[in-house]
Amino acid sequence: MEQQAKLDQITEIALRSLGDIATPDPVSWIPRTWGWGLLASILFVLVLVYFMIWYKRWRRNAYRREALQELNAIKIQFQNHDQRYLAATALAELVKRVAIASWSRRSAAALSGGDWVKFLAAHDGTDISGSLSRFLNDLEYQAKPEPVFDDFNVIVNYTSKWIERHNV
Repeated sequence: MEQQAKLDQITEIALRSLGDIATPDPVSWIPRTWGWGLLASILFVLVLVYFMIWYKRWRRNAYRREALQELNAIKIQFQNHDQRYLAATALAELVKRVAIASWSRRSAAALSGGDWVKFLAAHDGTDISGSLSRFLNDLEYQAKPEPVFDDFNVIVNYTSKWIERHNV
């Protein structure tokens, strides 16, 4: 058995006089000055305004999201050889509905042919695709039996870009 080490008398007195460590009071999370409260309030209001603007823009662009979903369905419908003409007319109708939803019925509904293509080009910000221009110009004059759509995917892609970025 080991013998415990004997401490000298001064060390024993020093150890007996030790007390618990004094810890400071916890720091409050509430700011002590009104400036920090004001800054927090301003930041909260700014974040709230930002989300309100974002939500309003998100709601305002709901027609775009819906149109893009419908455009994907039209693209799938075009893969069926028997449904190609219906898909083509549905695409032209979709572009017209998006224009009517974006601008007034009075300014977009009555347009057709070259005026319709010019209207779309004017609100796109870029030059309208030649394929889409020919498609929109010629579709209303084609007979129902199998119109030629060699570049339908190009037309669908351009229509998708137009829906996403047209200027309202």
